[in-house]
Amino acid sequence: MPGRNSRFDIAFRREMKRVIADVNKDWEALPGNHPIYSGAYFPEVKDVPAGLNFYKEPVYVLKIYGEIAVLYTANDYGDMWQVGLDDKGQVDMRRNERYAFVALNQTVWDNRGTYLRNLTPQSLTQTYKFGTNLVIHLLTRWENRTASAL
Repeated sequence: MPGRNSRFDIAFRREMKRVIADVNKDWEALPGNHPIYSGAYFPEVKDVPAGLNFYKEPVYVLKIYGEIAVLYTANDYGDMWQVGLDDKGQVDMRRNERYAFVALNQTVWDNRGTYLRNLTPQSLTQTYKFGTNLVIHLLTRWENRTASAL
């Protein structure tokens, strides 16, 4: 299961510190005024949304030369992002010609309420927006530095 001190959490933190060259580096929580929140594509997302099983752990980063190299949170947004929403904002239950779900991981969906909680359209929408903010920030964070060099 996801969450702080899960087997995955412990192993991931340990192994990433081995990959990042500076042995004195430690995970640091992203501050609330970070551009992921303050300069976001979805500005209404001002904080880390509750993830799977309502975990609300901070986003942690490892840096190289002062820049984010690795982002990590134990909120397990990855499983949440395997549940798609349709154009009406409801869980997308469409199936293809082989009767497989088009935008839904069936194992994740089948375990909702038993092992996996917080798979509502509202929580999914918040995590999609948060994930979009993360990706856009990571793709555009060099724009101000490269623009001045041109």
